[in-house]
Amino acid sequence: MLNHAGEEHSLGKVTDLPLTLGGAARYSIFNLLAATLAGAALGLPLAAIARTVARFGSDPTDNPGRLERWRYRGALVLVDYAHNPDGLEQLLRAARSLQPARLTLLLGQAGNRDDGAIAELAHTAARFAPDRIVIKELTRMLRGREPGEVPALIRRGLLEAGVVPDRIHLEPDEETAARILLEAAQPGDVIVLPVHTREVRERLHATLDAGTREESSSPNGDSNHILER
Repeated sequence: MLNHAGEEHSLGKVTDLPLTLGGAARYSIFNLLAATLAGAALGLPLAAIARTVARFGSDPTDNPGRLERWRYRGALVLVDYAHNPDGLEQLLRAARSLQPARLTLLLGQAGNRDDGAIAELAHTAARFAPDRIVIKELTRMLRGREPGEVPALIRRGLLEAGVVPDRIHLEPDEETAARILLEAAQPGDVIVLPVHTREVRERLHATLDAGTREESSSPNGDSNHILER
């Protein structure tokens, strides 16, 4: 509900708004609350605000790199930037609340974070018990680190947090790392891909778009389907 100028206006059910991921992405609910109130305060038509929140986020290109939702081989793929522990926690909380058959994760970090911050990112990931984690190297974002240094710190942090070694895979190339997880997709999986390089994200879009189109054209396909919670 949007309460503005003494009147309440319905914006629809939370679970029906695409940006909320069926209500799983609670942080998106708070963002929508702020955005709709700001829009009303600026004088935007309330009907236009309601129409926008009812559709925005249904197309992965609405907000590139932020909670993009794709279907691929029966799995739900979430592409997000998630470049710090809080962002990763919110993303993984949403992913885990969808009760996936398997939760898999791409994990990496820029080199200008200190060792403690990199360890915190790894510990955050471990709390959500991914079934598989592929650690990537951000070769354009070494920022003073030696090649392989950041992935090694992430792996150490995961092991410290109790992740068993056979759930961890290291792949230096970001795109290859993401594709490893996509190629292993199974129906019911949720695949979380924090992709930090624009060019990599754009190339992955082509693959994911083809997968979504294939599923939506199949007899039982539904590109907007959200896993049962």
